[in-house]
Amino acid sequence: MDAPRQRVTVELTVPEACAVVVDPALTALVIIDMQNDFAKPGGVSRLHPRREKVIAPIGRLLARCREAALPVIYLQSLRDPDAPEFRVFGKEPFVLRGSWGARIVDELQPLPGEPVVEKNSHDPFVYTRLEKVLADRGIRPSDWTVIVVGLGLTNCVSCAVSGFSVRQYRVLLPMDCTASASWEEDLCNYARFMQGGYSYNVTLTTSELIAFR
Repeated sequence: MDAPRQRVTVELTVPEACAVVVDPALTALVIIDMQNDFAKPGGVSRLHPRREKVIAPIGRLLARCREAALPVIYLQSLRDPDAPEFRVFGKEPFVLRGSWGARIVDELQPLPGEPVVEKNSHDPFVYTRLEKVLADRGIRPSDWTVIVVGLGLTNCVSCAVSGFSVRQYRVLLPMDCTASASWEEDLCNYARFMQGGYSYNVTLTTSELIAFR
């Protein structure tokens, strides 16, 4: 017989969004996996309608960033049919290369000159050209702030925030511009970034509370 599962009650703090003022000459916007499979009805990994609701605030923030001439970088998850997630671990295929599901949503299409970096896992830095794209644009650790938005908070966005944090960038995470499958999952992820290992250079905010100097 399987052992009975234990249940515990955990109290999680609802983050207070911080107002921030950034220098547009030293700030970049990174958009993570805003693709049909993750955000649109009919998407294989949409998981919850709340994910689609981040498109509008990301769109408004993106427009402000473009107006202020911030560098904008897109991350796009792509998979091939023989990816280990499917072939070895039995996951249902998603974001297959060339498919509708892998396309960036129409509302947030990149402009010419805005790089789209392919990634094949949750981590945007592993076996990708992201660090070269950052270096080519002079986006340097310690000096620069990176605004991270997109889907999903539990996996790809959290990996991006962690990756930028450990590389010693200042990181802003607008909470209205990301989501997981539930508010409870959101709080678990926010709790991680509120503890001392991250809070020194990761700030939880909202898109409307980000001002450009």
